[in-house]
Amino acid sequence: MIIKFILTSVARILGLEGEDELTNLLVYLNLAVANIASNHRELLHEQEFITTDGIIPLSKFEKPFLYAKSVRQNGINVTSELSTKVLNVPRGRVVVTYAYVPILESMDTNPFDLPDVALEYGTLTEYAFAMGMFTEGKVWNAKLGDMLFSAKSGRGRVVKVPRSF
Repeated sequence: MIIKFILTSVARILGLEGEDELTNLLVYLNLAVANIASNHRELLHEQEFITTDGIIPLSKFEKPFLYAKSVRQNGINVTSELSTKVLNVPRGRVVVTYAYVPILESMDTNPFDLPDVALEYGTLTEYAFAMGMFTEGKVWNAKLGDMLFSAKSGRGRVVKVPRSF
């Protein structure tokens, strides 16, 4: 589903209206996406580099770099070392598979193998905590946690979640 529709659903739940509100909610959605990508559902991307000094600046990665999953040279795994601004690798041609945290815009789609409602729960969680609505935040966070656990463990079944809460 397109992110704008997810944000529209969240705005409806919260009783918010207008494009400005959707823009504001996008910040909370991206916080939720960062949490999910960092802690629950790694997103991987592969990129090739040719380096003469064995240094790859993190700014050269196509997607926002989180950590290296593997570095291969000639099809063989090689060691790498991450510092604050660069990934040190052997000289030459290397292929880096890395985890990243996407930064979504309103016309993007859900990057995870999770139902769209998971992004709704995550957005509602981040919004509630930011607004000081800790009881509500805990409720949404528990719903998100249950969904992530069910998806990870393969437990549960796919159900159609009602749009009114």
